[in-house]
Amino acid sequence: MIEYIFFDTTLRDRFVVYAEQRGIPCTATDDPMGMVVEIPEDITDELSDEVEAFYETLEREQEEMSKEDGDLNRLAGFRFN
Repeated sequence: MIEYIFFDTTLRDRFVVYAEQRGIPCTATDDPMGMVVEIPEDITDELSDEVEAFYETLEREQEEMSKEDGDLNRLAGFRFN
């Protein structure tokens, strides 16, 4: 599974909708570090690239939201193979 972490419910939900619209099943769970969405590893490289690009867009939005709130300045994404 490939895991993506979120710190905002709205951004997490947008990611889930994006994945599901592309036929990618996903599982959302809460983690002590944040909200985690898992997708299967066996998706095509094209889909993987699309999902990764969308996640990066959401990361930038989270970073902007965090700066506005005075919270985190940087976020990290992790991909496990």
